[in-house]
Amino acid sequence: MTKPLVPRRHPYPFFWIFAAVIVAADQASKLWATSTLHYGESVPVFGDWFRFTLVRNDGIAMGLFQGQNHLLLILVGLILLSALFWARKLPWALKEINLLGALILGGAIGNLIDRVRVGHVIDFIDITIISFRWWTFNIADSAISIAVVWILVRSWSPRFGQIQPPPAPPPS
Repeated sequence: MTKPLVPRRHPYPFFWIFAAVIVAADQASKLWATSTLHYGESVPVFGDWFRFTLVRNDGIAMGLFQGQNHLLLILVGLILLSALFWARKLPWALKEINLLGALILGGAIGNLIDRVRVGHVIDFIDITIISFRWWTFNIADSAISIAVVWILVRSWSPRFGQIQPPPAPPPS
């Protein structure tokens, strides 16, 4: 028999740990990329399918808003503040919510550190699928993208994000 979930007002400790691991992995990988690669250099890992190409991203997703770093810092700050306000209403008792929140927070902080520290986001993962060359990205972008896709797919479930009552005991 499963234990009923008790509503929580705050995330589980693993939320903070996982978000910190994402930030650390993102920043360590960017340190590796900037110390190993030259900007614009492309190093094949698996042929043309997977490469490391170091680029500066002055914009946001898919290169939008290039050269608007100050505006983007303000925008990201407002989004983070809004997210913190909105997060008070999340069903933190669900471990899935903690995982998704950690992916988003870790990714957002990883890219925010870049914007504050160097004035742009450091991207270096370069993938081509068939003949489509995807936008160059990083671990922080990946974490956010995984969470967003997961949320979109799960949002089709009528019970996503709801704490379910415990099952009724079997008849005696």
